[in-house]
Amino acid sequence: MGNLKSKQSINGLLLIDKSKGISSNQALTLVKRMLNPKKIGHTGTLDPLATGLLPICLGDATKFSSFLLDEHKTYEADLQLGSISSTGDAEGKIEKINSYKIPSIGKINEILKSFLGESKQKPPMYSALKKDGIPLYKLARQGIEVERDERSIVIKLIDLQSIKGDLITIKVCCSKGTYIRTLGEDIGKKLSTGAYLTSLRRVAVGKIGIHQALTLDDYEKLSLPEKLKKIIPIDSYLDEFNTINLTKIETEQMKNGQILKKLDLNEGIYRLYANNDEFLGLGQIDSEFNLKVKRLNSLI
Repeated sequence: MGNLKSKQSINGLLLIDKSKGISSNQALTLVKRMLNPKKIGHTGTLDPLATGLLPICLGDATKFSSFLLDEHKTYEADLQLGSISSTGDAEGKIEKINSYKIPSIGKINEILKSFLGESKQKPPMYSALKKDGIPLYKLARQGIEVERDERSIVIKLIDLQSIKGDLITIKVCCSKGTYIRTLGEDIGKKLSTGAYLTSLRRVAVGKIGIHQALTLDDYEKLSLPEKLKKIIPIDSYLDEFNTINLTKIETEQMKNGQILKKLDLNEGIYRLYANNDEFLGLGQIDSEFNLKVKRLNSLI
């Protein structure tokens, strides 16, 4: 897949459209073989069943990956009504509901809207969460079920995209940590039809859309210079933060961990630049107008 022998200093964000059947870590390994970067990581796991947007951080971008992890995610999901699954998706043991009626579009929309806002959700047993260091899905495969604490989630948008017989497609924009399989099961319960997930596609992470991503197959076909051109600068996905352009003296002070006074700026996180275009990292201004380093690039 690549013949780079030494580790490469590559910094930025690569947007991959993950295909069905491979794990997020497998996708990461394939990119690692192509580029051989010094550091690499992804921002938010997609199950092998799921497809779609998988942002991969390279080099110094891994330092800022938490900001992308915290972004809301948008998914398109197909739900099969009239049956339930032991895993909440098509890979589990399917059990048909003997007596049910396909709800009207109006009823489906009413039920979907009831999930809007903040609520509690219990993570499924078939998940990568760990109990005493063991992933829950491994316990579930042994027939072991353990207590899981409910988590607060937020559904910002949930819309019915289509209905074909007993198969419905929904679009969901939600906070991190939301399990769409569990959401699908809960929708099936409220509809009194049962439901399980047959397909899941992540179409956005914050402002980043799937239209910006490449499949691994298409990415592999590119020459190395073309591959590198597809890597987005680190600061491009931090544009929610305002910028501060530092003088040469201020730049050196920030590199040395000193605190600067910025009486003309509001409290919050800022992108820091030297010479107007060299991204240094992030700083934070507190209530006393002190600008402190929050996270800096290592290669400055």
